[in-house]
Amino acid sequence: MAVTVGDIVRITARMLLFGTSDLVNVFHFKVAVNLAVDDAAFMVDVALAMDLLYGPLNSQISTKVSYSSIEGQNITDNELLPSEPWPTLTVGGNGTEMLPEMNSACVFHRTLTPRVRAAKFLPPFGENTNLDGALAVTTVPIVQAFGDSLTAGLLTASIALNYVAFNRVLVTATGVTQALVPSRFRTQRRRRVGVGS
Repeated sequence: MAVTVGDIVRITARMLLFGTSDLVNVFHFKVAVNLAVDDAAFMVDVALAMDLLYGPLNSQISTKVSYSSIEGQNITDNELLPSEPWPTLTVGGNGTEMLPEMNSACVFHRTLTPRVRAAKFLPPFGENTNLDGALAVTTVPIVQAFGDSLTAGLLTASIALNYVAFNRVLVTATGVTQALVPSRFRTQRRRRVGVGS
């Protein structure tokens, strides 16, 4: 079945660290508009939207990170969607020394439901984004803009997807209302070279 309005889709932004170790950012969206003729065309638009989302952030991401693919799954219909390459992004744009793998800038998204939020740990940044453990003053607005763009949702000429906080156990999707960027880098303990992220 094709993706239809109201479906919940899981979109995975897949990147590689040192060309071998997976880095993934997983997003959940509720489909508000889908004018794409089929799932392949839908994923082409999703890849374009993700490319536009990460584009401004790329100047902070280490050159040790390469962009691999955009993958998807229709959670509502339990169907995999076609994988697409990143349209324009190939490698991170920050050539300074990479911060340790487990250190990550983070974006939290509030919802109107108490104790429900979405969190996104971003790919490794370059050393010049760090100021004594805090995000550099020039980095904060770039990360905030990423969060605000995500709050607004993914938009192209053919699709409109609303970002949601998804609970896999209760299978519920809650719309987000605001992006918050902590001033300090967070620790993502799972991110170790050679074992994924």
